[in-house]
Amino acid sequence: MKEKLIQGGIVNGVKMLVCPTWEDDFQKEIQKTGGCFRINIDYSAVDVSFWRELEEIAIRFGYSLDTEARDMIQEYIDKYKKYEDHFWEYGEKIISFESFCRMLSKRAGIQPRQAKEYVVSNLQNLENKEVLDALLFALQLIKSENGLEGTQWTKPTCDYIKKEFEKMILS
Repeated sequence: MKEKLIQGGIVNGVKMLVCPTWEDDFQKEIQKTGGCFRINIDYSAVDVSFWRELEEIAIRFGYSLDTEARDMIQEYIDKYKKYEDHFWEYGEKIISFESFCRMLSKRAGIQPRQAKEYVVSNLQNLENKEVLDALLFALQLIKSENGLEGTQWTKPTCDYIKKEFEKMILS
């Protein structure tokens, strides 16, 4: 029987939590986190920002995290700790830093850690804007840095993202 151990590692130059996926049920659960991708038939990698979900799944399936994985998680926690109490108001809702970054990640099609880096580096620009304007600002940065500015970044695209984001928040 293989050891039930989640390891810290580098995948495509990025720190990830590497999971053996030889148990179908375990694999299905970690895939549901949204921060997981398949390395090969036996392993998947999970973005370190999904550590809370992964730890809960690991406990249920009898997995443990090695020292390197725990160190990576602690490094991640320390890096973003000062932003934990940051939030944006949207109507009656309050959106936390973590939720905002995850929604941005989904809408922009990027990893949560990448979304967090954009938000952190542009936080002062996002402070006094409504959350939808902040989202569009951040998405514009991402699109322009990925070479997608200009005709591909159109008003209909902005409107669509606004509607989708609004639906996500209000649901």
